[in-house]
Amino acid sequence: MGSLEKMEPCWWETKPKYLNEWLYEWRKRLYHKNPRTKYVEDYELSRIYALKQELQEKISIQKQTFKGENREKQV
Repeated sequence: MGSLEKMEPCWWETKPKYLNEWLYEWRKRLYHKNPRTKYVEDYELSRIYALKQELQEKISIQKQTFKGENREKQV
């Protein structure tokens, strides 16, 4: 068997409608593959939520800069 990263597709590859839905499915599949996960999943989920938060911050910054560029072009 390969590593977990090779078995599980990245969220941008599966293109879910809702990230929370993907997190739920990922957690469920991970637990079925490895019963030890109950000890690890809190740490893993906290990492994923931190990445999600970071991603949302980057997106909001990009939106703000994009809006700023549009304002400059209109003037």
